[in-house]
Amino acid sequence: MSHSLEEMDIECSTNERAAEKLEHGEAQKNEHQRKHEHIEAEKEELERKKKEFEDMLVQNAAQMKELHKNLECGEAQKNEFRKKHEQSEAEKKELRIKHEKSEVEKKELQKKLDQSEGLQKTYEESEAEKKELQIKQKKSKADKKVHQKKFEQSDVQNKELQKNHNQSEVQKQKLQKNLGQRDVQLKKKGVKHEPMEHDRDDEDGHGWESTSPSVIGVKRMGDLDSEPFQTACKRKYSDDQAAMLCSLWEDYLADSSWYPFKMSMDPSGVAKASILTCKALSSIHRIQLIVAPITPACTSHECMRFHLKKFHVIVPYPVFVQDISKRDQSRELAFSYLLWPFFFKQTIDEKDDKLKNIKDEFGVHVYNAVTTALLELNEYNPSGRYAIPELWNFEQKRRASLKEVISALLKQFELQKRKRS
Repeated sequence: MSHSLEEMDIECSTNERAAEKLEHGEAQKNEHQRKHEHIEAEKEELERKKKEFEDMLVQNAAQMKELHKNLECGEAQKNEFRKKHEQSEAEKKELRIKHEKSEVEKKELQKKLDQSEGLQKTYEESEAEKKELQIKQKKSKADKKVHQKKFEQSDVQNKELQKNHNQSEVQKQKLQKNLGQRDVQLKKKGVKHEPMEHDRDDEDGHGWESTSPSVIGVKRMGDLDSEPFQTACKRKYSDDQAAMLCSLWEDYLADSSWYPFKMSMDPSGVAKASILTCKALSSIHRIQLIVAPITPACTSHECMRFHLKKFHVIVPYPVFVQDISKRDQSRELAFSYLLWPFFFKQTIDEKDDKLKNIKDEFGVHVYNAVTTALLELNEYNPSGRYAIPELWNFEQKRRASLKEVISALLKQFELQKRKRS
């Protein structure tokens, strides 16, 4: 019994195992079926992908063909663009060459234009110089006539001086004859003769001065001294240019439109005029002259007061009379206008552009030479502005008096007479 139970247990266990194996086989079969289906699905997917890939290959081939075609077109366009670029570069280079040529031609034309303008300017300057020379020639002819007239007048003066000299010689001989006769008479009477000394005062109030013939001469007042110009120009220019510069300044001096002077007040003249006014108007108890500058630029009344004794005087330039009666006004005005030259003197205007330039460029000596000539011209010939001859005492640097000239002529005549004898 127990044996059958064991067999039954064994059979049951065997059946259980078989059932388990069957279930396991079914499970494996289902698994294999599922895997097969999965593989089939993957196969179909692969087939689909293969087809899609083949389609993509076909499309890629078409695209590659299109791209290759486009690449060939791009290469052709690139080559065409390269050719056009090279052509444009060649044209650009050609244009650059043409531009450079045009610039060179432009410079040559500008140079020719400058030369033509320079020639035109030179021609205009030459024409201006020609006209200026013509004007100078006309002026020199007129000056020559004036100088000729002046020299004729000087000849007349020399003849008059010679005549006076002859008359003085005759008078001198008569005087010597009279002195000789007087000495004879005195000797007869037994009286000792002592030379008489005559008081010979000249026209300026000074004693008679013995003057050598070389001291008195003719000086051309207003002539420009060329020595400072030559000295100053040796540092920069040649002698010809120095002469040209001196000639240029002679033309400036002769130009009457150039007036480098200014009116300035002379304090010493004001004092003298005040004293003269007080002396001349001593009959008036109280005088007050109010005077303002006559220059157009001045607008204020600038007065200078002088308290002299019992008179109260305010002195010049023009005259306005206050505090005096109508009876004395005309007299006062007459005295005031007569005294006007005491208050003013013409001096060099140092602010004049020409004078400033010549002083800065050539120095004080040239400036002094020009201003000296200007002052002489303004004193001796302000209207004509050309040099005139004047008898001059070179030792004392002033105008020679008539007695000095006659004395010099007499001494010169005596020297010539001694040389002849």
